[in-house]
Amino acid sequence: MDNTNTSGYRFNVPPFTDPRPIYYTPKKINNSYMTYMAVLPFVAIFLENNANTIFLGSLIWGLVIIMLRFAAYHDAKDMAALGILPEGSKKTALISPVVYSYQRCKALGNGFGRFIAVSASVMCALASNGFTQSMGASASRFVSRVQTRYLTELDTDIELDSYTDNYMVSDRMDIFTDSSSQTWTYIEADGKPCVVFTGKLNEAAPKEYAGKEIEMTFSCDFDGYNINNMTITVSSVKTNGGEVTDKDLKNKIVNGILHDWEPRETKESSDTNDSE
Repeated sequence: MDNTNTSGYRFNVPPFTDPRPIYYTPKKINNSYMTYMAVLPFVAIFLENNANTIFLGSLIWGLVIIMLRFAAYHDAKDMAALGILPEGSKKTALISPVVYSYQRCKALGNGFGRFIAVSASVMCALASNGFTQSMGASASRFVSRVQTRYLTELDTDIELDSYTDNYMVSDRMDIFTDSSSQTWTYIEADGKPCVVFTGKLNEAAPKEYAGKEIEMTFSCDFDGYNINNMTITVSSVKTNGGEVTDKDLKNKIVNGILHDWEPRETKESSDTNDSE
């Protein structure tokens, strides 16, 4: 016979060895495991910012799945020891921590705040983890990711002296190429997704490059996980249709467009002000 009484704010729980009932109040209940369950998925989402391979992503979310069940099981073990939940709740905790959190809040009868917190964090993790975000990876998505990457997010040899020099790829292309000549194309090369930019360098570029057609291929190191944090490199550069094979010249052009070049009018204006 189950003597557990789970109605109300205070609980009359077994064993009934004394004529007077034994009470446990919520103040004596350990809620640390539930707090841990609510916070853990958000911690994993934060850590995911440093995970750009499927191995690291699998490791992070695998640990989350295990640790959520670990916390739920130990909480259920405590609740069963207090007589608030039956022994079977431990099995529920291992199968579904979210369902267990609902049963726990219902048994306590003092609100569903912790159940809502756990459910919300798990839903956020399911919706925003790298696997989910990358399932719908399309050509336009790759193009958008390349366009909106900052210099520090690219695999280059450029070292910034100031955060103000951390330019966005599309912004630099807008400065040094004619907008009417710009095209962004998604292709696959050597088994990797790539984004190819083509455009005509304008008068803002240094004189030796102004008027030339430029083509830059951005190679995306993407293994099916975390498209938002994939490594991007400039794999090839062409000017007027001819590939730049000299490594130093290639780096000079890439570094120039993405960071080193200053618009010619800015230079001339600076020189005029200095002479005055």
